[in-house]
Amino acid sequence: AEVITTTFGTSQELPVVSMDPYILANYCRQQDIRKVIALANHHKAYQALLRSDQDILVITGSFYLLYQIRAEEHLT
Repeated sequence: AEVITTTFGTSQELPVVSMDPYILANYCRQQDIRKVIALANHHKAYQALLRSDQDILVITGSFYLLYQIRAEEHLT
């Protein structure tokens, strides 16, 4: 298994703060997840996911993150 942690951006009109991806990555390591990558830039995290050699790829998190990935990566 491989875990990639990331963040999402917001604007002044949307004062929502995402969790620090490095704190989440450290938590994963404490749970004995061996392969953990923290990337603050969600575009780079998505690209890393696509380069993964895993058979099953899952994106999970807030709807803010999913919306931004979907919009920026032109997914429908």
